[in-house]
Order: sequence, then structure tokens, then C-alpha cells
Amino acid sequence: MNFKLADIITDANKDIASSLYIDPLGMLVIWSSYGEAIFEKRVNSISNDVRNFTVNLMHHGVVQSLISDSSFVIPEHLKNFVGDKTSSRFAQTCLLHLENIYVFSMLTAKEKNVDTSGILGSNNGRKILDAEDENPKLVFTTNREGQILVRQLGLGVSGRYRTPFLELGYFDKYYHYNHDDVSKQRWDEYRLLLAQKPILQSYFDAAVSYIKSLIKSAESSKSPLEIQFSDIPDNFKNACRVAFSTSGKVGEITRDYWLKVTGLDQGAAGILLKALRNQSGGGIEPEDVFNAAFNDENAEEREKLEHVMQVEPFLTRINLLFTLICRQNSQTMRDIESEWLKYGGTNATLADLYKNISDSAKHVLTGSARQRFEKLSGVAQCDTLQQQIAELISYHKSVMHTRGQQPWVELRNGITKLHARPLSPPDSAKELKWVNSYYLHQFNNLIRGYFGGNDHAND
Repeated sequence: MNFKLADIITDANKDIASSLYIDPLGMLVIWSSYGEAIFEKRVNSISNDVRNFTVNLMHHGVVQSLISDSSFVIPEHLKNFVGDKTSSRFAQTCLLHLENIYVFSMLTAKEKNVDTSGILGSNNGRKILDAEDENPKLVFTTNREGQILVRQLGLGVSGRYRTPFLELGYFDKYYHYNHDDVSKQRWDEYRLLLAQKPILQSYFDAAVSYIKSLIKSAESSKSPLEIQFSDIPDNFKNACRVAFSTSGKVGEITRDYWLKVTGLDQGAAGILLKALRNQSGGGIEPEDVFNAAFNDENAEEREKLEHVMQVEPFLTRINLLFTLICRQNSQTMRDIESEWLKYGGTNATLADLYKNISDSAKHVLTGSARQRFEKLSGVAQCDTLQQQIAELISYHKSVMHTRGQQPWVELRNGITKLHARPLSPPDSAKELKWVNSYYLHQFNNLIRGYFGGNDHAND
């Protein structure tokens, strides 16, 4: 039976990928739509670290080089284990194997300047190293024995950074690397990067040589390729440690490349980058950053910023109302209404905020994001606050039902019954802040890496 892993392994479904205590109103699909419009899917909650971006680039570069090399072939007896060299199976096998070598090489580094924070799979990697006296066996396969992480194809570097690389055109969903003009341009740019950065060229050369040598060493069709970590050439492991020592170091040598390829220094994203770079202090308040970006006299794609500034006050107030509903184990409608008034809310608050949202902002949303936003607009258009409360609880129940989960709160005879942990509202209306960040924190982590620092958002 022939199948392609790419056909059954998909990107995360934001509509259902929520834990019990996250996103009770299903806003993720709404606000992420606006964030994706700004950053064009170059940044998200799981792909926001310049070192991981570059590790993934280098590993895909190795695969692309092997596929393009007419002298490199997979022996027939190995194809049952790794597929043909143009198959997605071979690409994924190489990516997993190189990721594992990267993790073990970094964790066993003796150099003090090697930072292991933010390395995906480091916790499991340490356990394996401890159990195997720092000499684990690495299996060249996509099967479980070839993965440090559980479900590493999705949760490792290549899995988490797959969407940005697809969007940037490095390959298609079947791991075809030279299928159109965009992909060819990407790999031409990559080769230029290697030529300009000897540290990366050294790692690339060592990795390509290693994979070729590993494949050449295969003598039997009885089992997949295996190698002890101690048998991996030292020059390859050392090249890994030098190339990827810290996110700041990686950012320093790849910043210009990534900004050119991603375009994150242009348009709305570029203005946000400028606003973040001008921030003083460590904390980030999305509302302040978006206001600063929007008021920049040179702001490009201002409409994308305006959409967020129209939508988020509405979503924040909806979230506040739900928080007040869930602040105690049991409340009457009048109790909730009294709390709402303390935050300056009235029957018309949600409706007035919704009226500020332009048609162009609404048109950004599609699919489930649009459906949920329309349901929330229905909440706002109820005549009284009590009707809004009842409608919001009903909406929440429908969101949880799509996840196969029980609602946090129910309304029975005008009294709420909370089935989850009570939520804590802000102390006052003055303390009310935007609840959604539109990938701004992740973007900040990425650009901190570009410019020499990192918050390790992927830890």
C-alpha cells in the first residue's frame, strides 16, 4: 500500500486545538486571522524563534541539495525504510535525523557559549542522554524509534515551522523543492547565504557529507540504518554547535537574509517592528504598540492595523463580560449586571463597539472565524444586558460542544452554575487591557533574536 505522510499529517486545526482552560469563547480563529494578515503567516504561536527558523532552513537545504544531486541515489534495499530520494518520506527521515543530531550535539556541548534554552526536544533529549551514558542510538527512520519527541513530525522543528516555509515557497506540501520559480529563487538565495556565511557553509557541508556517508554505509535490507551518537563525526557535531550556539548569534548572521525573504520589515509588520524596537522597558502592551505603529507617519498597510484596533476593543469587552459571568460559582443576572456597571458597561456598550468595526475588517474573516464573529455580533445586538449574558453563555456552550468538552458555565432559571475555576476580572476599568496579542509577543521574540536577544517563547 502506497501513501504519502504529507497526505495524513496536517497543520494544527485552530478550531479544535484548545485545551479545557484556554479560549472558552473560540476567539483564537478570529484574532489569528488578523494577525496572519499582518504577518502573512510568517510568524505564529509556535514558529517565532530565529534559531529554530535557521535550523529548519539548513536541514531543508541539506535535503534539497541531496535531491538535486544526480550522483546521489538511495540503494534499492533501503527504499523500504526511507523511500526514494524524491519522496516526502525521505525528506522527513532526513529532517528528523538531523534534528536529533542537533539536539544531542547542543546538549553535549562543552563550550560555555552554547545556549540550550529554547531547543525543541531538549527535555526528552537530556533524559535519553542520561539513560544512555551520553551515547544514544540514532535510527534513520520516521518511525517512533527515530523520534526524540512524541509526534516529532508535528512538534519538532520541521513540524512547527512547516507553515511559514510553505508560505514562503521553499517547498510544497509534498516536499517538492524545485517545483516552481519561487522555490528555485528561494534556494538560489539560500546558496548565496551559505557563500556569505562560512559558519553556515561549514555546517551544510558536514551535514550533506554525513547523510551521504550514512546512506552509503547501508549493507542490508533487514533493518533501518542505525548509528551511535559517538560514531557521528566530531566535525559535524562541532559545526552544529558553532553555527547555532545562541539565537542572538544566529540572528546576527541571518537577520538580513530573513528580513529580505520574509518581508517582515515591510508594510504593517515593518511598522510594528519599528514600534517594538522603539519600546523602552521589558513589558509589551499590544494596544500601545499598535497605537504607536498606527500613528507612525510612514505607516504602510495602515488598514491592517486599523482592523485590529477596531476589532480588539469589542473582543476585549466580550471577554470581560464572560469573565464576570464566571467570577463566582453561582450568580444571578442582577449580580453580573451590577459588576458590568462597575466597569462602565451598559446595555449599549457591546453594540456601540461593534458599530465601530468596518465592513472591510469583517471581510478579513472566513469560515469558522466569520461564523463565530457573527455569533458574537448577535450577542452585542441583544437589547438588554441580561439577554446578552444568556446569548453569550449559549454561544460558549456551542463552542465547547464542537470540542467535545463540557461548558464552563450554564444558566438555569436566571442563575449561573460554574463548572470550572472561577475567573478573576481586572481590578477596575482602568486596568482593562487587550486580551489578544495578534502574534505581537511572538513577533517580538523573533525580532529580539534578529537583534541579539531572545525571550525563548518556544521553551
